[in-house]
Amino acid sequence: MVKEKLILKQPFKGKWAIISGGSKGIGKATAKIFVQLGGNVCIVARTLDALNTAAEEIKSLKVDENQLVEVISCDMSNMEQVERLFKEYIKEFGVPDYSFNFVGISYPNYTDKLTIEDFKFHMDTNFFGQLNSILTVLPYYMERKEGHLINMSSIAGYIGLMGYAAYTPTKFAIVGLS
Repeated sequence: MVKEKLILKQPFKGKWAIISGGSKGIGKATAKIFVQLGGNVCIVARTLDALNTAAEEIKSLKVDENQLVEVISCDMSNMEQVERLFKEYIKEFGVPDYSFNFVGISYPNYTDKLTIEDFKFHMDTNFFGQLNSILTVLPYYMERKEGHLINMSSIAGYIGLMGYAAYTPTKFAIVGLS
């Protein structure tokens, strides 16, 4: 729960955050806190139903009726979709003040049970899903000399975890990139 004093200060009032992986987990939790602290959010994920459900939860935490909670369905592993997402978003709302990259999946299994497609799917989603966002928004931040880019890894980005052979390398890659 966000502290009452901090909510009253509304440190993110008038600020925008775009949050990939925003329909569940740490992405949704971040969106909730950002809104409680006065900000506007656009949550992004593949599944529109999950996005709409999350958006209703997030909207219930607004501290000002003028706050916006937007949703955009996008496969962050697809660079063309990501470029289109940011182009449309920036046209309507301007360059986001914060870009949170929380996109990620994990399907645990032992290495001998995994296929090359499993490894590629994890890398495409967990690594390239964040990299595509970084490469798309970074030029805007460089041009205006302002912006906050937040990438999410996990403990698996620092130590190998048994049963997570396809997941762990993607999180090491995010740590190395960030």
